Amino acid sequence: MSLAPATRRLFDGVYRTLFEQHPQPMWVYDANDLSFLAVNAAAVRHYGYSLGELERMRVLDLHPAADQDRARMHWRDSRPARKRTWTHLRKDGSEAEVETTSTPIATEGVDARLVVAEDVTERNRADRALRESKQRYQALVGDAYESICLVDADGKIIYLAPALHRMFGYEDDELLGLDGFALLHSDDVGRVEELRREILSKPGTTTAFECRARMKTGEWRWLQGIAANMLTDPGVRALVLNYHDVTNRRRAEQALRQGEQPGGIDDWIWELDLDGRFTWSSPAVERMIGFKASELVGRYFWELYFPESHDKVKQFFARLVAARSGWTELVQRLRHKNGSECFVETSAVPRFDGDRMIGFRGSDRDVTSKTKFEQRIRHESRRDPLTGLPNRIYFQERLATVLQRTREQVAVLFIDLDHFKLVNDTFGHVVADNALQVMASMIRSIAGAEENVARLGGDEFTVFVPGISGHDEARAVATRLLDALAVPLTLDGNAIHMSASIGMSLFPVDGNTSAALMRNAEHAMHRAKDLGRNRIQHFTPAMREEQARRLALESDLRRALANREFLLHYQPLYDAATWNVVGMEALIRWQHPTRGLLQPDEFIALAERTGAIVPIGAWALHRACSDLMHCRKVTGRDLRVAVNLSARQLQEPELLDAIRDVVRDTGVDARLIEFEITESVAMQNAEATLPTLRALKDMGVSLAVDDFGTGYSSLVYLTRFPIDTVKVDRQFVGNVMTDSSAAAVVGAVVALARSLSLKTVAEGVETAEQRDFLSRHHCTEMQGYLFSRPIHIDAFLRLMRDGDKGR
Repeated sequence: MSLAPATRRLFDGVYRTLFEQHPQPMWVYDANDLSFLAVNAAAVRHYGYSLGELERMRVLDLHPAADQDRARMHWRDSRPARKRTWTHLRKDGSEAEVETTSTPIATEGVDARLVVAEDVTERNRADRALRESKQRYQALVGDAYESICLVDADGKIIYLAPALHRMFGYEDDELLGLDGFALLHSDDVGRVEELRREILSKPGTTTAFECRARMKTGEWRWLQGIAANMLTDPGVRALVLNYHDVTNRRRAEQALRQGEQPGGIDDWIWELDLDGRFTWSSPAVERMIGFKASELVGRYFWELYFPESHDKVKQFFARLVAARSGWTELVQRLRHKNGSECFVETSAVPRFDGDRMIGFRGSDRDVTSKTKFEQRIRHESRRDPLTGLPNRIYFQERLATVLQRTREQVAVLFIDLDHFKLVNDTFGHVVADNALQVMASMIRSIAGAEENVARLGGDEFTVFVPGISGHDEARAVATRLLDALAVPLTLDGNAIHMSASIGMSLFPVDGNTSAALMRNAEHAMHRAKDLGRNRIQHFTPAMREEQARRLALESDLRRALANREFLLHYQPLYDAATWNVVGMEALIRWQHPTRGLLQPDEFIALAERTGAIVPIGAWALHRACSDLMHCRKVTGRDLRVAVNLSARQLQEPELLDAIRDVVRDTGVDARLIEFEITESVAMQNAEATLPTLRALKDMGVSLAVDDFGTGYSSLVYLTRFPIDTVKVDRQFVGNVMTDSSAAAVVGAVVALARSLSLKTVAEGVETAEQRDFLSRHHCTEMQGYLFSRPIHIDAFLRLMRDGDKGR
């Protein structure tokens, strides 16, 4: 790196302290080609690459697929001190949220920038959890919201309701970020910590506990907490706590233990005889359940409860009689005088006259809001908020219970809606959510019992069907689901056509646990997707192995671009009139470190599905244009290069900017670039595709429809699209000499293209007979093994140097 003199003195002076030894990742990069010029040790540690690896990489290699185009624009922006938060990829494929500040520095001949990066993964995760939890829990717990506290997995307070701030005596938000254990009495910390670890290991559960907390004044007060473990954000564990001050109740209990009548508290205090009839009641009973104290004398205590609780109340007192000492508590539904219900927590001790037990003394307090809070938390933690269906946790518990009790066969169906992302992208989240609710209702109606259905998230559902006779009955249920989900919907005036892919596994042949059956049904669903979607697939053991290979390949794919494992081969395009090379088609290959050279059909579909196709496609275009310019320099000829453009790339809003960047970076003439799109990609969602294709034409590039005749074959759309070239699919070309139908198709396609003033390129020409047939029908260009296999750029240049005649 050649720095300007003033900058060199500054940089040399602080390099070791502010750069090389800085605790945060820092680097200097070239704003033109985005390559790293210098990288500090903290960046090496943070991203997991060696110093040599980073220095051979570009800044874009740190970004996932979805961010590539935006990142390119940001890193080339000349404005000073630009701050941005990104998701970055480490070498092992893990993600980190990083806040970067980019500042231009003076250099000689290089537009360089200095970047300071800070890992803000945990901070942002906590912020997201706090923002979403406030709204979610306010709706979830209603009136109990004012007593809510949220703590993260380490016990730090991330939200405290205003009422709790006031109770503790602190200003609003004064306790945020503090360790919640610091407020607890030392005798309670160990017990509460043990409960915290236990509940964090059991999502969806609740636990009640009591502890002493120090107010700002220094006073210790007793609090009762209800802790619930709920996921506030994917991957973020947090506890929601509902606190109540129970200091007065504790004092009352102490008084009752000592045989005293407690005063100055709001709880209802009472005394009973040995048969359980009231002998005395405090006036607080009227406020709690509407009865006057005098109305209760002589009545049995359990008569105040709803009938289903009578036996539990009698057993409660029987335990006190048997123990003759101790302290017992009970929470049950009590009937108000007006007939309404409330939940009360009863605490009681035996009363004695000398050694003779003569009755009971106790207290009740209203815990209706606390109990309903627990019930609501328990219910919501087991339900999908959008559809109301059971979630994964509840579904697995229910399925596991059924499997333990049955000796019959059980089918598990894993349902994934096909192309649902397209519905979301086209019509928006509101319509997409409505569609999911309708689909959930259909699935519920066919499955029968709601508890046998779950929404797992996104567009995935699962169903189990107990008591089936075998595979055929399970498939019949799956077929009814498939047919129902394929019925067109009309939502907000939009016509929506859906389908589904369904995987199926059977108990006990395909697994004997809920987790195994769901996992195997999911493997089968992925196989149904691979076979073309809108179908049912039964699980086989081979699918498990294939899925494991797929996941391993996906993990490798995330790192392949950064590790420079992709390469391009080029197949020459020959003019059918002169037999000169007029262009080359760029074909990507993956030099996998353990599997060897992989062809596109082994990884492109995976790249498309994961979104990796966007950065891979961007790299391929840049590499192809660079090689084209090198070829022009060596041969002095202007060839065109054909590059594939995927459906996912066409959906990218920054596609045009990315192409302009490549044209600017490489110096290529845009008129020498030809983008190939398949017929199905062009015709699918044609109205959305058309503006992008027209914008590409305005840039000067040419467009070709690949594999023509194998997809939709809509002549109306073909005339509307700004197409320059039609490529005849190799499956027709290969059969022109043996199949009259194939010959007729090829002749018709070439004639159609000529009538529309379009070029035609025949793929897969392997024999002289095929070549001559195509020439007689006036095909414009050809490519195939007869002329040349796809070859490396060096071999392509040798072919050009040695004579490129195709005959």
